[in-house]
Amino acid sequence: MKKTQPPSGLMNFLLEKNRFGIDFMINQATKSVKEKTGGKYPAPFAILKVIKEGLSKGPAAGYAMEAVEFGKLGMSNESKSLVSIFFADTAAKKNRFGKPKNTYNNLAVIGAGLMGAGIAQVYFPFFFFFFFFFFFSFFFFFFFFLIKKKKKK
Repeated sequence: MKKTQPPSGLMNFLLEKNRFGIDFMINQATKSVKEKTGGKYPAPFAILKVIKEGLSKGPAAGYAMEAVEFGKLGMSNESKSLVSIFFADTAAKKNRFGKPKNTYNNLAVIGAGLMGAGIAQVYFPFFFFFFFFFFFSFFFFFFFFLIKKKKKK
């Protein structure tokens, strides 16, 4: 594997090799992170703190700070909440009921107005035959407009 040389030049010196450049770069990144996250997530700010430490005091200090920050973030309430969301999402994806005994090819929608048309549109790819009972002719045309729109996609 070929070793790559670290970037050199005036831009690298101005941004990464002096205190003013590092502060400027971290401040710009902090503004961007605040704008994108709304200040709700602690991890991006901890990452910026670690990067600043590593650039200012060297890689060893950056790695030590990373270990400390990772430990704090791993035990935070946000981390625990995200882990529980992950496990809940994984459990919801599992089918605990097994395969269905019967398969159905027909769907009947009684009262196929606005809501019935929406229900039928969701199940349209899965059924071969539809039966609709329409109360008003407007909804009949509305439903077929939705079906045609869905078929074009």
